[in-house]
Amino acid sequence: MIEQSCTSWLADLASSKPAPGGGGAAALVGAVGVSLGAMVGSLTIGKKKYIDVEEEMKELVERSKELSLKLQSMVKADAEAFLPLSDAYRMPSGTDEEKAAKDQAIQMALTGATEVPLNI
Repeated sequence: MIEQSCTSWLADLASSKPAPGGGGAAALVGAVGVSLGAMVGSLTIGKKKYIDVEEEMKELVERSKELSLKLQSMVKADAEAFLPLSDAYRMPSGTDEEKAAKDQAIQMALTGATEVPLNI
């Protein structure tokens, strides 16, 4: 997902597809935010004016890049975690047994679907 063009990804987000969704969007926006933080840190490195904080900036830039990659991976992880919930909602519910099976599947899938957003 993260390799898609911005235009394509946003079109998918705006569509009726079950994923990407809110968790993936949050992860992508988070990745953009920490990447901007890395940019600011990178702009200070090598400047005489900021020599006193250069080592700290190098560490922060590295941590920002790592966090950006982690958040980028969560874009796909969120979609993968949500798809079982989407499938569970489509289960038949004509009989009492089907309703019970569907309810159980939804409850299990809801738990799984919340894990990635909570980590984001």
